[in-house]
Amino acid sequence: MTPVVTEQIPLPFAPSRRKALDAFYPGPNAVVLAAVRALAEASAPGMAYLHGAAESGKSHLLQGTAARARESGRLCAYLPLGEAGVRAELLPELNARALLCIDNVDRVAGDVDWERRLLDLYERSRGGGGRMLFAASAPPAGAGFALADLVSRLAGQPVFRVRVLSEAERADALAWEARRRGLQVSPATVEWLMRRVPRGTAALFALLDRVDRASLEENRRLTIPFLRSLGIGETP
Repeated sequence: MTPVVTEQIPLPFAPSRRKALDAFYPGPNAVVLAAVRALAEASAPGMAYLHGAAESGKSHLLQGTAARARESGRLCAYLPLGEAGVRAELLPELNARALLCIDNVDRVAGDVDWERRLLDLYERSRGGGGRMLFAASAPPAGAGFALADLVSRLAGQPVFRVRVLSEAERADALAWEARRRGLQVSPATVEWLMRRVPRGTAALFALLDRVDRASLEENRRLTIPFLRSLGIGETP
């Protein structure tokens, strides 16, 4: 990946351009989207903590927030904890004035060295006028942190639950994303797809990537016969 550069050090992870905030379906998470957008655009100083199950879109929101800040020329970094190359020793080098998007923070819960460095980074960021956005699978009190001070700091910020989309909301999201791309998809085609594609929202949008490319290459509308011609929904 292209390094994300803070004022001090390069980091091995860059926010994905595909995970832009404009590409996040608001649905039941419109309030969360508005909050992280405000952080990205520096209209809301401070910090926020997101939690939710897998496939809820937490990483999308963090990467989109970092990407939006970066596009505006602001200092930012996206750090997915638990991934190779993201070490506790990096934290003291991060710029306290940057927007820091710390993903999967609960992956280091219980590691006191990591937690102390995170707590120090939090205090430096708050004192330096920076902004922080955290994401985890559970709220601060239930994430398994050992340091009570870290739990209290994280819980003292706005805490948002990111909801996984229901079946009906996934169908709405598919139609919404198709419209956003300028594709015409009938309700009947959306219903047909929803009965035949993987349940996860990420897999659904990845499928739409494939269909979008194919429709451009063949100059065809997204109809059920066209989708069948691509082998979509066919039993192996």
